[in-house]
Amino acid sequence: AICIDDSHVSRRHLEFTLRDGYFFVTDLGSRNGTFINDDQLRTGATRPIAGAVSLRLGDRTIIDVEAS
Repeated sequence: AICIDDSHVSRRHLEFTLRDGYFFVTDLGSRNGTFINDDQLRTGATRPIAGAVSLRLGDRTIIDVEAS
């Protein structure tokens, strides 16, 4: 678990999973959205991530992730 001190980030905002050697991110029903390189991930949707991506949680929190 990762705790982020930002009121725009939901308590259970997103989830990372590893399946078949690939990383996936799932929006867990966040109020303010999850964005992968500025593309919004729909609530409940799962998307693979590869290489370097920026995840924006809500309006202000940005997490740079590199999946290899």
